[in-house]
Amino acid sequence: MSALAVRPAAAGDVAAIFALVRARPYTAKWSVQALILEIGRPDSTFLVADESGKVRGYALARIVDRDCRLLDLAVDLDGSG
Repeated sequence: MSALAVRPAAAGDVAAIFALVRARPYTAKWSVQALILEIGRPDSTFLVADESGKVRGYALARIVDRDCRLLDLAVDLDGSG
């Protein structure tokens, strides 16, 4: 089993993130364009969980004033820790 790394989302991750958006029932249903815009926003924190080059999940939050607001979160498998 390879190590899971958490890193900032990049433009090259958008297709994999969008696949998770479409596959998972409780995501915010972002469009591809919206995901690309979020990657470039200075007030967004957009992270992916990467396992050997495969995106296994993502978290998207935005800094608003002195708060951090979680906007969306998804993983590719349920119940695996």
